[in-house]
Amino acid sequence: MSKYFGYPPKCDNCGKFHKPTVGAAWLRIPACDIPGEYGSEEDRCAKCVENIGGFNVSAKYKAGSVTGIYT
Repeated sequence: MSKYFGYPPKCDNCGKFHKPTVGAAWLRIPACDIPGEYGSEEDRCAKCVENIGGFNVSAKYKAGSVTGIYT
């Protein structure tokens, strides 16, 4: 569940609300005080992960710590 008042997360691709089920992906980049850097919290439903894949992150982040797929 999203941190926003217990509502289910919204898919960043199709825009539908979904439950974090097996195959759904998440991305959590922490906010920091460096100019030009900002945090991000996104979710993707299992259907969209199947069609377009999970999240790709830049090389400055360790993929296993800021993104993943629910198993």
